[in-house]
Amino acid sequence: MRKPQELPAAPRIFFNRDDEARELDVLSAPADGRTVPRLILVTGMPGSGKTAVAVLAALRASEAFTEGVLYVDLGELRRRGIADLGDVLLGFLRSLGVAREEIPDDEAARARLFRSVTSHKAILVFVDNAVDRREIDRLMPSSPRSAMVVTSFRRPEELDPLADVRLSLSGLGNGHARQVLAAYCDPARLDAEPEATAALLHAASGVPLALHLIGGRLARSTASPAQVLAELHAKGRDAMLEDIAEIAYAGLTEETRRAYRLLAAHPGPGFDVADVAALTGATGTAARGAVEELRGSHLVSGGEDGRYNMGELIRAHARVLAAGEDLDSAQTRLIGDLLTRASFADLAMGERLRVIEPAKGTGPFGDRAEAMTWMERRRALLVTVQRRAFRSGFMREVCGFTEAMWPLFMDRRNELDWYESSDLGVRAAPSLGPDVEARMLTLASRWDMEHGELADAVSKLEGAIGLARRADVLASAWEFLGRALVRRGEYERAVTAHETAYGIDEGNRARGLQKQFTGQAYAALGDHARAVAALREARARFTAHPRDLGKVLMDLARLAGDDEARELFAAAAAVLEAEGAAYYQAEALAELGTRFGDDGALERARAIYAGMGSSRAAALAGQARAELASADQHDLR
Repeated sequence: MRKPQELPAAPRIFFNRDDEARELDVLSAPADGRTVPRLILVTGMPGSGKTAVAVLAALRASEAFTEGVLYVDLGELRRRGIADLGDVLLGFLRSLGVAREEIPDDEAARARLFRSVTSHKAILVFVDNAVDRREIDRLMPSSPRSAMVVTSFRRPEELDPLADVRLSLSGLGNGHARQVLAAYCDPARLDAEPEATAALLHAASGVPLALHLIGGRLARSTASPAQVLAELHAKGRDAMLEDIAEIAYAGLTEETRRAYRLLAAHPGPGFDVADVAALTGATGTAARGAVEELRGSHLVSGGEDGRYNMGELIRAHARVLAAGEDLDSAQTRLIGDLLTRASFADLAMGERLRVIEPAKGTGPFGDRAEAMTWMERRRALLVTVQRRAFRSGFMREVCGFTEAMWPLFMDRRNELDWYESSDLGVRAAPSLGPDVEARMLTLASRWDMEHGELADAVSKLEGAIGLARRADVLASAWEFLGRALVRRGEYERAVTAHETAYGIDEGNRARGLQKQFTGQAYAALGDHARAVAALREARARFTAHPRDLGKVLMDLARLAGDDEARELFAAAAAVLEAEGAAYYQAEALAELGTRFGDDGALERARAIYAGMGSSRAAALAGQARAELASADQHDLR
């Protein structure tokens, strides 16, 4: 069973929040007698340290939540233009091990599934930067053994007046605020100028973010407290945090100042060293030095996992300073660099049909898992940059992003991003020639199929067939048309489509897939002999492709007599287990259990489904096999 642990790292410097943190110790208290999850609200102005306090409390209590900890920063998602809680629920469900095939498309349905999956779990949900009650209600787990921690700048009573704990953070007292500054520089420097130090503390108003910025300025220079105070007063502005950011900026090297200004062109807020190298045109070493200097000055945060963040107040300051920079050129460099990395990630997934020339050379990803992790982490940024590329007229880059992200969307099914990326590709493709347009229409049809828009899918695919000039592009369009027709129940037309694709593409695996799909269509028509013949050819072609082999063995087993079927399902389960394809392994085990009364196989299947949070665990426990099979009817692959 998956046990997600998604909390950010603990803050490196932390003072005078012990009393507040103790109020949150209720997180790990027993749930005896409770009927609803605990709700903890931590509120305060931006920069007040509410996330740090809440994260520390959650880290201390995390062992009490035996099924894991989920985390989302809604503020970051809003800055990316993502407001749909359905995507958040999709991520939560996937983190809990629910197979993508089990997750509905509708937000309300996902919320119901999340409540069902969490009904007996002890999990902690941490929601950073919430703004209203609806966000809390949608993301709340259902088990009384669970809990939710929410941070917000809203007043607690606006979010939930009945929360178990409502903690509002104010500024640090002078004594503890001074401890923050003393963590950055020799306390003797503060002692030597008590009046200037007191004035700096007054200017910061106890706001941790402001104190960290001032401390970073003291740490990175020999400037005295009086000199830093003079710099602050010289600005003559009312916005204290902007003034302090200006002071921190003044202490940077020129190369780092330029990086700071050009980060205004980044869609953000999350970025990495490679992004900075692309924006500035600098080497990776120089970009890393700039990022570390920015981090040391507390103008950016993070870095523990290779990703950094620039807060919105700091970003606004960077935008003001960037007025004289060539941000368009910086953005163009970023688009090109991210497309190159996305292409390398795509190449790490394996060979497949591509119409946009992929990146050349050796990429940064060691294997498929590493590439998929990177692409998932950068998914929102990649789609945002793809959108910017479209607005800038970079149509080849737009289609390159659509093609490179295809494996991600097939594995993770991030609905809104998948739709937008596919749609942008279709809109950009006409200027790039008929084969690119045909390929973009073919890829976009898959979204239509998965969402029941079968007429739209068929229309796109018929258009792609009329456009395609390359044999592999044409064969792929025919294959997808066959799959759409099966879903429409037009099995004879589906057979014709797959046989047409088979005759065009001579690749071994491609022909194996066409025979598998043809066999499924013949089976639906009731033509047993032709179905078995097609599936046996597919099996022969899949000897080097174990995942495909396991699936076609199950197709053959469903058409076989009892003795042969038992052997085929057992062989499929073994092959799929070796491949790590747990979802399909459970399918084979469930067939062994329900068709042949193999209680051991049934229990293993139930355990796998339960570990994924799948509703099929309940189906195996009490429903007829026909109901279980109906859940699979739409799932071709």
